[in-house]
Amino acid sequence: MLALVVPIFVMYHNRALRADLRILYGLQILWLFGQILTDIYRQTPQIDWLRGNAGIVFFIMDLIFIAMLMAGNEKRKILFIASYAIGSIISTRLFPTAFSVNYPWKFGYANGVNLLCLLSAGYFYNKKKYSVVLLILLGISAVNLADNFRSPVLLMLVTIALTIPVVPEYVGPWRVLPPQGSRMRLFVLITLALSAGLIAAALVKTMASAGYLGEEAQQKNEVQTHVKGGLLIGGRPEIVVSSRAVLDSPILGHGSWARDYRYIEVLHDVMRSYGLEQQQDVDSMEEDTQGIIPTHSHLMEAWVYAGIANVWAILFSPFGSTRRIMESFLIIMTFDLLRNFNVQAGFRLPFRQDTWRRGQFVTPEKRLPHNVALPRT
Repeated sequence: MLALVVPIFVMYHNRALRADLRILYGLQILWLFGQILTDIYRQTPQIDWLRGNAGIVFFIMDLIFIAMLMAGNEKRKILFIASYAIGSIISTRLFPTAFSVNYPWKFGYANGVNLLCLLSAGYFYNKKKYSVVLLILLGISAVNLADNFRSPVLLMLVTIALTIPVVPEYVGPWRVLPPQGSRMRLFVLITLALSAGLIAAALVKTMASAGYLGEEAQQKNEVQTHVKGGLLIGGRPEIVVSSRAVLDSPILGHGSWARDYRYIEVLHDVMRSYGLEQQQDVDSMEEDTQGIIPTHSHLMEAWVYAGIANVWAILFSPFGSTRRIMESFLIIMTFDLLRNFNVQAGFRLPFRQDTWRRGQFVTPEKRLPHNVALPRT
């Protein structure tokens, strides 16, 4: 890969230097500077300081190279998603981790298979074969549900609600959905998404309670559902601990790879008070975690590590392994979508009536190709 750095930069540097992407690089430099200030203030150990800064630097590099290779190139984006998904499946098969051995679907094959299903659904969506799209998304949702992998079930149902024309635009001459680009349309879409989320939660709870997902899933869902904070806190008790860490140092944070054994004890006490099953005693937890403040969330991790002095760190934090690459890809894809829809600085959506026609977005300056299928949003 190092051998390709120079030729790739020579051939495609203009893509990475696009005016709308330059603000990203400025924010990332600000993010790095903010993390350095926090580590200086907290006197973070050198090895943790280097690890924290390296995570941000590699994220910047990933973003630049993704931009040079794929910005504005839809075919390469499709190839990237397919390759990433297939690579994930092969990696799980050839190089299984401790998690993927115990939970081969959730921590192994699910990532790649879900991506391939979404990619194939996008292909049929572009051809307006919505029944096939619905079949694919419901089918993979059923597979995830059977393995008690709840997050993809929620995401797939929300995707169905926001993309499949469940509610028709028109019934005869009468409009059913509000016009595209209107605030009422946005309200309807939000309502559909929330309804899909409630349906997903109810579906998981019902299936687990009935024992269709296995005894382990039944016990897990029952315990997590009946704790004080409900399913959210029951499934992610770390959020309570990370919230306390944020309140203790909201501005500058606790430094890169922040360590404080007090918060491990807090997590142990929270789980005990909430009636959650604990596999380890507090001493074993401290030994395994080495005192790293538990977060289980890239958002809260960024806040705990770097504080809120840098807004970019709150919205986009460093990720381990290949996660940084995928997040870089999603950021570039989002900027390309905004660019294609001619959304100007400030991210204002065009609400003028003459910019929308019967579900098609039209700009006087730049019309989209006739073969591009537009999302309902």
